[in-house]
Amino acid sequence: MLHDIMDVKLVPYGNAQLPSGISPFTCQHGEPECHGNMIEACFLHSVGRYSAFPVIYCMESAANILDAAQPLSICLQLHVPSMMWDSVTSCVKGELGFKLMHENALKTKALSPAKTHVPWVTINGEYTDDFQDKAISSLFNLVCKMYKVSKPPACTGAQKKLDTRLY
Repeated sequence: MLHDIMDVKLVPYGNAQLPSGISPFTCQHGEPECHGNMIEACFLHSVGRYSAFPVIYCMESAANILDAAQPLSICLQLHVPSMMWDSVTSCVKGELGFKLMHENALKTKALSPAKTHVPWVTINGEYTDDFQDKAISSLFNLVCKMYKVSKPPACTGAQKKLDTRLY
């Protein structure tokens, strides 16, 4: 599998703004986007990134992505039927959700160069337009091409779609 040769991180934050004082985060597409980002952050925290990616991909592919709760419940049933929605809800409604979002804000603000759009893909901590274009087109092919040592079997087989490091 490609996860043996790459470390993929998803940072749900996008173009949100840090809160001032006790006000909530402000997101480019309003409160529903902030809520969805927090759900994703809490879900990543609860199950770990590799278990979370199929569910988050499913959520992000939903027709109404801004109503994150509806696709999440369906995606959980499909990909992690043993996962209880209550554990994600308590994170989203509690202090942990805000802590995770704040951590994602700091990671996003620390990008160099600063992001100018989302998704923002970095490879080995570096952003280039070429990396961005190739990763969005086929992260799988890009990773296999860039890998310098003996290619894993996944790189010689059929193409697969993988998620990227997104901000």
